Amino acid sequence: MKSDFLSIAYHEMGTKLALIREGIAIVLGKMAGPINKKQQNFLNIAERNVDKLTKLINNVYTFQELASGKIKFDMRENDISEIVKEVQRTTAPLAEKKELDFVVRLDDGLPGAVFDSSLIARVITNITGNAIKFTEKGSIEIAAGHKNGSIHVSIQDTGCGVRKEALPLLFREFENIGKGSAAKTSTTGLELAISRKIIEAHGGKILAESEFGKGTTIKFTLPVEPRGLKSAGLHGSPVS
Repeated sequence: MKSDFLSIAYHEMGTKLALIREGIAIVLGKMAGPINKKQQNFLNIAERNVDKLTKLINNVYTFQELASGKIKFDMRENDISEIVKEVQRTTAPLAEKKELDFVVRLDDGLPGAVFDSSLIARVITNITGNAIKFTEKGSIEIAAGHKNGSIHVSIQDTGCGVRKEALPLLFREFENIGKGSAAKTSTTGLELAISRKIIEAHGGKILAESEFGKGTTIKFTLPVEPRGLKSAGLHGSPVS
């Protein structure tokens, strides 16, 4: 019943939010007539909040789909280097806006590994986005290497950091990542909870290391050869 309710709510709210956003865009574009600067500011605020709510609804739906095993994994041999480079290209503008250095370090000769490229890209994007969000100065670094039959990926920042006692909360759903940190901003925590489910379903591991006030590193591993999708009854399509 919960799964059915969330599915219906997701589609209904998604449709309504899309209509609201379209209406705001029409007014902002002055297609319905001229607007003054004060009206434009209020509309911009409304637009940003619609986007945030849309992202939250999408994350809740994705988390539920992962938990219920409804998401089909497209397991193919992929190059983790290309995934990392693509994430850097898409998130670099966010880092540049905050004048953060953005570094990528890739070991030579990284082997191909079997995983769902879109989902692993989402994991790296989620973690990198959070790193940028909670870093006001310094740098973001994504590194990838190969050891003991697994791909190792780490995302390191020089941000606010997290207190030791709060670290176990990072990968729990609906935990506030700002809780127990020096952050001035917060998030629902669903991005990291979704990332954990995706990595564990691939047979990998994910963990966080942090020093309060100095930064956080999140690391995960992916087996080069899949050992079957794990946890929450997830199933994947055959390896091509």
